[in-house]
Amino acid sequence: MDKMKILVTGAQGMVGQGIQTKFSKYNLLLTARKIPTRRRNRLWKSLDITDKRQVKKILEDFKPNIIIHLAALTNLEFCQKFPRAAFVVNGLGTKFLAEQAKILRADFAYISTANVFPGKKKFYTENDRPGSLNTYGRSKLEGEKYIKKILKKYYIVRAGWMIGVDPKKDKKFVGLIANQLKQGKKEISVVNDKFGTLTFAQNLASNLKKLIEYKMYGTYHLSCEKPISRYDIADEMVKYSKSKVKLTPVSSTFFKHSFFVPRPKYECLKSIKDNFIKIRTLPKWRIMLRKYLDKF
Repeated sequence: MDKMKILVTGAQGMVGQGIQTKFSKYNLLLTARKIPTRRRNRLWKSLDITDKRQVKKILEDFKPNIIIHLAALTNLEFCQKFPRAAFVVNGLGTKFLAEQAKILRADFAYISTANVFPGKKKFYTENDRPGSLNTYGRSKLEGEKYIKKILKKYYIVRAGWMIGVDPKKDKKFVGLIANQLKQGKKEISVVNDKFGTLTFAQNLASNLKKLIEYKMYGTYHLSCEKPISRYDIADEMVKYSKSKVKLTPVSSTFFKHSFFVPRPKYECLKSIKDNFIKIRTLPKWRIMLRKYLDKF
């Protein structure tokens, strides 16, 4: 098992950092579309997943036992404005990788999203039918469909609202609020009418490792199973930091010019797979959040 060869796409992202930590004992090839000069070594290779020839060459040269596919366009506004780019990267790029995985007889792990669901239910399980409200969710679902059509041995892990590993690189909600608190903002407006379940990148990586090591193929949901709003998260951050900032709850229409993409009311995931529930580790969302905030 220690000599298992794993190729990781999108390895510079939040989940990629967790994968590097949790899978460090394996033979890793880390790839990204653009690699900083400081990272150009034998562990890293530049890979554009939308370039079919490049995908074929790099995978044939490395011959991975497993492909962990993290590379994606995840900015909802960008995907909505440029749908072709979203479907080329999140759909077609996934197809190219899956086709090569089939040729090499490699297992395939794909990180998907709660955004594949319309958000009308309080929770979505692995048995619920997907149907997204936006281009990002539809393009990620397209990737799922290619995997299921091409491969038999795959792990599709749908994650909730992601909390990262490196605070310095966190451009998502928690990072934005943390930076505003550090800057001494006196008042922050936060949406309170959208709900989700949190996923910690390190926790996702450790649970994916278990799935792979036990060869538990299939589709899984991984997130804390308590629905919370963005306001709930910000409120906990303020309490934990003992900040005196005033939090003002607002509806999602307050930010409609900056965040114009239709978002589901509920991005809440729940797993009903007994075998997975028995082996996974999921800390309470407040514990997970505070552990992350300690790094800022």
